[in-house]
Amino acid sequence: MKNFKPPKAVVLSAKEIDILVKEGIELSKLLALDVRKNKGRAQQAEKDKRCVQQEEKVLGLMNPPPMKGKARPTWELVVEDMNARDKMGEKKYGVRHQSDNGRNHLQDAYEEVLDLAVYLKAELMKRKK
Repeated sequence: MKNFKPPKAVVLSAKEIDILVKEGIELSKLLALDVRKNKGRAQQAEKDKRCVQQEEKVLGLMNPPPMKGKARPTWELVVEDMNARDKMGEKKYGVRHQSDNGRNHLQDAYEEVLDLAVYLKAELMKRKK
């Protein structure tokens, strides 16, 4: 094991590294392996970023950075809407929403997303006219 040469691309867990160190592998060789692995990841991330940017440019999805506007912050409006829905739900059902209310929240959320898709498609179709 003293002449260990790490392959060019390998991912080792901390446990695997501990085993190799106990086997007598030089720590410098493991560190060199880790540096190559991280450099490769950084290069791939940069390549992926450039690819996404190119796709956005081709599809016309490039979005400029936000500017300060005159309208109220959207988060404030969303929080107001959430508070109003909470009050409406309590009035309608007699209780506020809780995680242990017996409902299947995943199913409820999925059904809400389906409704959202229908509303979005309807609005898109209306704007095409």
